[in-house]
Amino acid sequence: MLIRRPLLLFSLQVKIGAITHLGDFLGHLNPACRERYLPLLRELHDGAAPTNWRLRQLLASQYVALGTQYSAPIANGALAPLVLELLQDDVCVVRETAHTAIAVLIGHLKKEADQQWVNTLFASLVALASEQSYQERQVYRARVRTTVAPSLPSPSARHLRCNRFFCACAVRCTPR
Repeated sequence: MLIRRPLLLFSLQVKIGAITHLGDFLGHLNPACRERYLPLLRELHDGAAPTNWRLRQLLASQYVALGTQYSAPIANGALAPLVLELLQDDVCVVRETAHTAIAVLIGHLKKEADQQWVNTLFASLVALASEQSYQERQVYRARVRTTVAPSLPSPSARHLRCNRFFCACAVRCTPR
């Protein structure tokens, strides 16, 4: 393997640098070699700390890039579960990036795979969307975006202030 596990465990900066270019790097490998990195993807995914949402968002963005680089059976069996987990993340921007990744995976599976896999993935999405907590998160996000975000001055300030607003509201509104 060209990327060594001890190196990725060494420091957060090294890990972020490696993950940032993971999709490009794996795109240059042949399919057999690329498959050897699947355990590393799971390890990185599972090792992302609950407080490090930026790392989870970075992983989700790499799943967008990796969605079409693997064969349909591997994309369905290895990448789809990782993306489905990120669709349930506590942080909105991670979920939004995971939405893009799942769309890429569905498009890839529709072109390359048996319709049964696409139906199974859609069933997982419908089950997720049917959960009350997921629906409440999406409604809350939409309400804040339509009421608070337009009154903020710039997109970057809007993003920062919305995140602070989300955190403040979550602390105040969380049932104890």
